[in-house]
Amino acid sequence: MPYIKETLEEIDFALNVLHLDGVGLLSNYGDDFLGNDKFDKVMQALEQHHANVFVHLSSTSKKFKAPEYVFADFIEEFTFNTTRAASNLIFSGTLERFRNINFILAHAGGTLPYLTWRINETLRTQKYVMTDPHNRLNEFVSSSKRELAKEVLKHPFQNIMMFKKYRNGLNRWATLNESAAYYINRCYFDTALSTGEAVFASLREVTDISHVLFGSDAHFAPNSWIAKMEKNINDSRQFNDSDKTKIFNSNALNILS
Repeated sequence: MPYIKETLEEIDFALNVLHLDGVGLLSNYGDDFLGNDKFDKVMQALEQHHANVFVHLSSTSKKFKAPEYVFADFIEEFTFNTTRAASNLIFSGTLERFRNINFILAHAGGTLPYLTWRINETLRTQKYVMTDPHNRLNEFVSSSKRELAKEVLKHPFQNIMMFKKYRNGLNRWATLNESAAYYINRCYFDTALSTGEAVFASLREVTDISHVLFGSDAHFAPNSWIAKMEKNINDSRQFNDSDKTKIFNSNALNILS
């Protein structure tokens, strides 16, 4: 990736020749996130193999300017890229069209569990409007049509481009048959660098315990951090002993069997 022909050859070699259990993809390749139409042939190949796909974050675009004192991507921006990729996989219809792919999201899905309600309600509301836009759009437009038209006319080119992008997105959103929460529930989440009680509580809200997997981030994370992550799971009030066995062991075995 991002070279499609070479990626398809590598998938064939990995899964048909080496008989590996899955493949790894990055959240984004430059400015292009998973879910982008240009990656559809890759998804088709993975769908045919019923593949496990581990999604690990990638660096942000060079165009992005980080806050002055949050200069390291791993502090927060990496998790946002995982969230962006997962959201794009949902809204693009990738998870709808390719239901035989198991997507495993690193670092508890970034901020995806926390944003589930927001993402779900956005999609639900938009689909509600799309069924009868002439009458239903007025419910969500706070200013008068005249005032709204004035604002659009102030910056016609920018607004035309915005509406074009918006319309293209809505065309794909309209193909989704389930709620955003449904697609999030289908994903798997590893716990690397994400073992706080708030994270665990969020995961329990958005997915089944069978979709939570231990992750260490070895050897990027220091060994002392890995030991803390294991201890946090073992000490957590969110999980009983059966849950912990699943997280540390049997959930992964079920996916790979």
